[in-house]
Amino acid sequence: MSLSLRDRLSNGRSTFDAYRMEESHRPLFLHGDASIVLDEIPAESVDFCTTSPPYWGQRSYSGGGIGREESHAEYLAHLLAIFGKVHRVLKRTGSFWLNGGDTYFKKNLLGLPWRLVADSPSISEF
Repeated sequence: MSLSLRDRLSNGRSTFDAYRMEESHRPLFLHGDASIVLDEIPAESVDFCTTSPPYWGQRSYSGGGIGREESHAEYLAHLLAIFGKVHRVLKRTGSFWLNGGDTYFKKNLLGLPWRLVADSPSISEF
């Protein structure tokens, strides 16, 4: 089942709750701004989340979004804020898979995956 942001906002949390009550094993795909969508999901209700966020400074999407921040530090802070929300909705037994890559800036590899890990709070701080 795939819902547009407009459908989710007009139906509210009831759409997600109805999905959770189904006996089907089909996945639910949610589309939209992660910082908004994740706020709509109840805590500890998700088994699995995977994402491959846009790399910093590599793409230009209409409406901005992740990857268009002025600095790589802002980019990492934005990702960490989103991942904190992912942590809130994941069940204790849940799993989060992140596919991320690095970026060159002024001919230097920034080491963004390593910086993300170094800047991440421990699980107990989420």
